[in-house]
Amino acid sequence: MKYFIIALCLIATTAHAQLVKNLTVGGDAFDGNFRSIGFTAKGDIKKITPNYDWAANAAYRWSKQSKYGLQELIQYENEIYFTSSLSKNLGNWKVLAFTDDERSYMRGIDLRSSLGVGVGHYLIKSDKLDISLTEVALPEYYWSDVSSNYNNFTVRASTRLKVDYEKVPLKLSSVSLFQPAVLSTREVSFKENLTWRSANSIEFSVSKRVSIGMLYNVSYEGYPYHINKAVKPLQQTASMIFKYKF
Repeated sequence: MKYFIIALCLIATTAHAQLVKNLTVGGDAFDGNFRSIGFTAKGDIKKITPNYDWAANAAYRWSKQSKYGLQELIQYENEIYFTSSLSKNLGNWKVLAFTDDERSYMRGIDLRSSLGVGVGHYLIKSDKLDISLTEVALPEYYWSDVSSNYNNFTVRASTRLKVDYEKVPLKLSSVSLFQPAVLSTREVSFKENLTWRSANSIEFSVSKRVSIGMLYNVSYEGYPYHINKAVKPLQQTASMIFKYKF
């Protein structure tokens, strides 16, 4: 949680910079054969210039739920994800540095941190639609919350597909990452050392600064499953959202 708070403070302290800043929050609850409550938050800052682009995103998911037929709520999720990139534009091409960091209660990840460099290309770039594809060599270190014996250094080939479409009052956004391991200090199969995730949102503008919509995230983490077969690698979350643009 503290990493997410730090990221939101970063957003707040850049209020006087020429940046695009967004804060998105959402919640969900269920009561019946079992009970559950959940909270989702996402903060974004982005700056685009003719020469370079800079962007950072912090996401947080927390939830509790009961066992079937019971009322007592048990901690299920306390998930923090942070990513940022800095890129230099060269026409329809760009050179970029990229970081990808995560802490997960659900998957037993004390910290997964990576930093790499690569190249990207705008497949489509227009007033309404941007589609870009990037390829980054991404060294990553994984600290296990289960045992330090499972700590692992990996080099990944990170492919990112980013799609943004906006035509008032509709806005669609999708960022998908596919990150297979090309080198690892531990002997792990391809599937059990694969990471991929996709963050997708649809928004409808209510006013100039306020919008509502839905956020859908899906992720696959093979290495936590390699450590503990009770931790399923695939996870999906959908939340209704409220978004405010600063």
